[in-house]
Amino acid sequence: NNIRIMEKELKDGEVDDEEQTKKEDIILKSGTELQGILLGNDIDSDEEALFPHSTESKKAHIKLINDFKLRVLDYIGIYLEATPSSPKLQFIARNLADAMKVAIQDNNTALYQKAKNMLAELVKKKDAKAAKESDEEIRLCASEMLANLMKYDAKKAEGYKLVLLFCMKLLEGEEKEKSKILTGIIKSLLVGYLKKRAKCIQINFFTDYLGKHLNVAWNIFSPVLNLTLPKELGGARTEFQRKIAAKLVGYICKRTAKCEDAKILEIVLAKYPKIYAMTDEALKIQTWKNPVKYWEQYLAIFFGISETLSRHHMFTDLEYVKQIKEKVKGIIEANKQAAGLKGKLKQFESLT
Repeated sequence: NNIRIMEKELKDGEVDDEEQTKKEDIILKSGTELQGILLGNDIDSDEEALFPHSTESKKAHIKLINDFKLRVLDYIGIYLEATPSSPKLQFIARNLADAMKVAIQDNNTALYQKAKNMLAELVKKKDAKAAKESDEEIRLCASEMLANLMKYDAKKAEGYKLVLLFCMKLLEGEEKEKSKILTGIIKSLLVGYLKKRAKCIQINFFTDYLGKHLNVAWNIFSPVLNLTLPKELGGARTEFQRKIAAKLVGYICKRTAKCEDAKILEIVLAKYPKIYAMTDEALKIQTWKNPVKYWEQYLAIFFGISETLSRHHMFTDLEYVKQIKEKVKGIIEANKQAAGLKGKLKQFESLT
């Protein structure tokens, strides 16, 4: 499905702008009555007979339909208040998102705003996690929302983004399977954003979410770090993608520096050899237009994580730090333009 396909793309560094969205084959097979009420504006043949040649009558009829849709949303709101952990939450959320899309097509601002507000409230529900959806149901719903989110423009896709956030809320926690699905969703969204296909997603979506969920942030850290490398070394294909990846990596490191959660720090420690290897590899690259800028970027990441682990007494072996320090000294001696890296050396002195 979409989550697994796009997760593989991120892992492989296959983040080009040209590839078209994979077509989703999920079909909703239930709830046609609710869908018909919220999504339809057509006047069938029997109704046509009641309004044979009157444009005004047809307009009045459509107004009645739209008013009825708003009343249906009122009843749905009452239902949600009365049954906060209803097993129908996902189904209702999906139909609200579809209603938002159709409301745009019909220029029905009132329906769009009401459905959007209801979805936003659904995402905020404190007891949403009490809903009885299985992990597989949530995954399928998320995959469907991802497909729709990549298909439409920002305004039409807004409802699907809200449903996706609702699915993500249901997956939050320490359960291994839920965490795996949640990580897949974030990776898929990032691929869509880097390919400029996810029109309703901006960079602050990732920084806001990952800043609050560092466990998810570190689950995607390695593939995002890979994207910062040049294309020929398995990195991203465009400069835009590399810049976004570097920004996310830097943000994750910055947030981690303030982290006191031992479980998160254990994850960081496990990733530390990878961070060292990437920094070591980056310091060898001479093909960048301005290599010093990139070297500074990787050294900042490496130092930030090293300093965080050292402050929490998470490691005693400083061999990685010493090796990077010696490499930086060699670069400065061989490259006059790298004189600015002396400041980084002073930082490393505090660790060794």
